[in-house]
Amino acid sequence: MMIRFIAQLFLVFLLVFFVGGFFSFWVLMILTGIGAFFLVKNNTVAFFSSGLGFGLAWLVKAFVITVETASHLPQQMAVLMGVSNENLLFVATFVIGFLIGGFSGLTGGLLKSILQNKREGYYGV
Repeated sequence: MMIRFIAQLFLVFLLVFFVGGFFSFWVLMILTGIGAFFLVKNNTVAFFSSGLGFGLAWLVKAFVITVETASHLPQQMAVLMGVSNENLLFVATFVIGFLIGGFSGLTGGLLKSILQNKREGYYGV
């Protein structure tokens, strides 16, 4: 189970980090759900691995953009939003990415559990 967790985490991270600039976030959500559908068996693992991968990718991407451009945009956005520290914007970016990725992975896992052929008794017992 741990290997599938790490594989899904890396798959989502690489997908979001490298493909995220070309597509919208909802396309990445669909691809994350498809990855969880084929790779992960447990819904909890699908949620947390996809969420961590998505959130970490957005957090790293935000740090890279801020450091490479030496931009003052995070400070200016913090002032506009009434936040005392611009680092809270990075935390918010991670949390939003975690929720987006987690729920898309959970959707893929739940879709897999719905479509699986479950062998039950004649009366569904």
